[in-house]
Amino acid sequence: MERVKIHLFALSIFLISAIYITFPLIFHLGDYISGFGDELVITWIQNWVIHSLFSNPFSLFNANIYYPFQNSLAFSDLFMTSNILSFIPVKLIREPIVAFNFTLISSIIFLGYSIYIFTFYITKNL
Repeated sequence: MERVKIHLFALSIFLISAIYITFPLIFHLGDYISGFGDELVITWIQNWVIHSLFSNPFSLFNANIYYPFQNSLAFSDLFMTSNILSFIPVKLIREPIVAFNFTLISSIIFLGYSIYIFTFYITKNL
């Protein structure tokens, strides 16, 4: 029981630190982005994959970009784990930018907590 409390405390520390690092993002998931470079392309790719997986999964790679070419989504990464992770928040809030913002915040939390769990496993002590 003591380990569970310590692990939950560590998870809450990483949750609070992720909210602190990306502060205005938690209150503006659907209308704020931290930059205007790759973030917008990643947002478009994530939303296209979420849309295509649940409307027509057989035409996943036939994206609406680079018109004369077929299977144009194969030119970039699919971000499949991020899409699965952010599917529910995107469908609830119905804004495309939510996919990128939610995966950014949750990746900080999961990365920190997984390093904590790995260190705990390697050292075998509290």
